Amino acid sequence: MNSSQIQNTMEIYSETPSIKLHSEVKFFNPSMFKKLLNTHAINIAKSLSKDTKPILNAIKTKDTEILNEYVPGIDIDFIEEPIFTFHSYKNNELVLGVTSGLMAKAIQRNILYDDLYCPLLVQGVLITRDNKIVLGVRNKPDFRKDLNDEPYDHKIMFCPAGYATYNENIDITESYFKELEEELGINKRYVNNISIIGHFKDIGFTGGVKLVILTNIKLNFDRVVEKWETADHCWEYEEVFSIKNDITSIKNPFTEDFFTDSKYAKGVIWPTVFPILKYLHDQKC
Repeated sequence: MNSSQIQNTMEIYSETPSIKLHSEVKFFNPSMFKKLLNTHAINIAKSLSKDTKPILNAIKTKDTEILNEYVPGIDIDFIEEPIFTFHSYKNNELVLGVTSGLMAKAIQRNILYDDLYCPLLVQGVLITRDNKIVLGVRNKPDFRKDLNDEPYDHKIMFCPAGYATYNENIDITESYFKELEEELGINKRYVNNISIIGHFKDIGFTGGVKLVILTNIKLNFDRVVEKWETADHCWEYEEVFSIKNDITSIKNPFTEDFFTDSKYAKGVIWPTVFPILKYLHDQKC
């Protein structure tokens, strides 16, 4: 693993962190979220030097066409989805805030950036019963064809991965299990155990912070593929494949031969994949 390929590092938790909401959003409620969403819309419009009225009205009327003039590729349902933010981590305490799907996508599109609204993402690292590590090749479906995500399309990544949707229980695992079932069709009853092993900045893609969740599952890899093929969001990946969970495979997992043989992979999302592989490798040394 070349150090130049690791553009960000993963901070490792010595033990499972305690998790709480920041005091400013401790009593978060729908009324607070509505105000937050409107504030985000105004900030986005100002950053683009555009009128604030159209985007505020588009949120009320659910006008996707107008919203896409401000934030390309935005989904009408996603803008109103509250998402956890990564506020701080200190002394094994993870402090979370709340942002909107609208702001999360604006940050991803490099429209503006604010540390206060930096979205939290959950990143799964699945170890199967037959001791394989699950990876996916990011898809580029037709409805995303006009989005400028080219550096990440058709690239290898860990899966599942997605924004950590807010829940009243302040439970990150609840957000994670939602992604696991949507993307891979794996219900939490197939999970033996999970542990939060660290976090890192998702440079260049979402602009958020990824919380890495090591997950041991009861399924062999072949069953994982079968589950993925019928998952609601199976379209997010062109291919799901595996590497052996041993020190040799983790140290040098991707070769020229692999890319020649693969039907879809055109590279690796290095900043996301390699901090995790380095951690897994170091644990085995």
